Parts: sequence; C-alpha cells; structure tokens
Amino acid sequence: MTSAPRTKPAKPEKTSGAAPALNEWGISDWRDPSSYGDTKGWSNNRWRWEFYRRRHDVRHVFDQFAPGSLQIQHRQADLFGDPAPSEISEPGFSIELDRRLSLEFGYPRLPNPRIGDQPKHAITTIRGDAVKGDGAVRMPAVQTLQDVLRIANIHLTDEQKQGLLWDEGQKLLVIEPVEIAIAFSSNRPLAPQAQSATAWLKEIYAREGWSIQRRRHPKKWLDYLRILDAKEAGATLQEIAEIFHAQGVLSRYKNPTGGYSPPPPQAAGALLQAARALQSNF
Repeated sequence: MTSAPRTKPAKPEKTSGAAPALNEWGISDWRDPSSYGDTKGWSNNRWRWEFYRRRHDVRHVFDQFAPGSLQIQHRQADLFGDPAPSEISEPGFSIELDRRLSLEFGYPRLPNPRIGDQPKHAITTIRGDAVKGDGAVRMPAVQTLQDVLRIANIHLTDEQKQGLLWDEGQKLLVIEPVEIAIAFSSNRPLAPQAQSATAWLKEIYAREGWSIQRRRHPKKWLDYLRILDAKEAGATLQEIAEIFHAQGVLSRYKNPTGGYSPPPPQAAGALLQAARALQSNF
C-alpha cells in the first residue's frame, strides 16, 4: 500500500474585503505577508509586543492569571464604584505582574497576547531603551554612588572613579527599574570619559545578566514574525525556504561548480535563529 504523495500547503485564497483567518493566538497565515496588515505604521512598542506575544512563557503567564485577575478587577470596581473593567477578550485588558516577571517581560502589566492591536498604553514598556523615547515618562530616583555600587556589588578602582564625573554629592541618576544616567563634563576630554563609562556599564550588564543590544534590522522584522509563525504552524525549514525564496525573502545560492540553486533549509534556519534572538531580547 503506497501513501499519497505529500503536497505543499496551498497559498491562502484572498477574498476582497474579507479579513484573513486568525489562529487561536490571533496570528495570520505566515505564507501571506499581506495578511499582517500595514506594518509600516507600527511603532517600536507594537513591534516589540508582536514578538513578545508569540513567546510561550508570556502566553502561559497570561492564561494562568487572567481569570483570577478579572475577578479581582470586578470586585475592585464594585467596591470603589469604578467603571467595569474590560473583559479578557477585549483590547486593553491586562494583568498585574510581580517585579520579577515585570522585569523579565519588560511590561508593568501584561495585556492579552491573543490581541496584537492593543491600545498604546497597554504595550508601553518599562525600558526606555527598548522603545526609543515613546515610553512612559518617569521621574528618576537619586541614589548615591556608594549605594549603586553596593547594590551592584561593584568595586571601582581609583582611576575608574576619577574617569567618571559625579556631582558634588557623589550622586547619579537611576531611572527605575533598569535605566541609569551618567553625566559627562564638556570641560574634559570626551574619549577617556566614554571609555570609563563603557567599561563600567559593561561590568553592570555582566553582573546583572543583561544582554547588550545588537544592531537591529527593522526591514527584516516582518520576515522574522512570519518564520516564527511558520514554525508554530508546523512548517518545515524546507517548506519555509521554498516559499520565502518564491517571495524574494531568501536569495538563491551560488554553486561552487557554477550556476545557482534554491536556498537550502539552513538558510531558513539562520533566519529563524535571528528571529528567536530578537524575540528574547528586543
């Protein structure tokens, strides 16, 4: 008995005026880039949210705490006479996170990962460096240099201390929860100050386990989302390579013996690796 030959999934048909079908998590068909909508208008916060709402740990945490959180929000609304909160399935509904999860995910509260088009306030992060200035405005807390070094368990040499400029009270700005500001003097050479500041920040990053941001490639972000969705949908790297090659996402390869060949599965694998890296550290 012979099995039927395997066929590649057909490209979804488009119906004029009809929205693309979404899966359980509100994700469009990865084979059709137009089904993702007008991504050119997405803010950095929206891009970050699209990557993070595809994370399994984000989805698990939300589903685990959403029902109880909704009950608490309803009781609080009844107690204080506030308007009824949004339902779980509505944009804007979010659950409160403890400090550990808030720092891990980068959000003060976690909205429903089944919804991509969330209100701006719902996907504002707690890290200004991740949103390039369009995050919430926070008043910085002032801590002494001694306090910061003690908390971070960092010991600076006298040379390193002299290379950084502090005010007369030996204070620096610490913007909660994971941002710091270093002051530079315009009356001193810039290079030594920058070198000392860079060395100090790298030491903090290493001790705290933070990842240093790499160069970003926004033009590839939609391709990254699509390949994450493709793997979740069960597509093989070979299938992804074939479709992405037909759509111009992956280029053909030059053979050592001459001529060109379609991209191998490894090309899709490299794209998937880059997508997962951004998904963990946007």
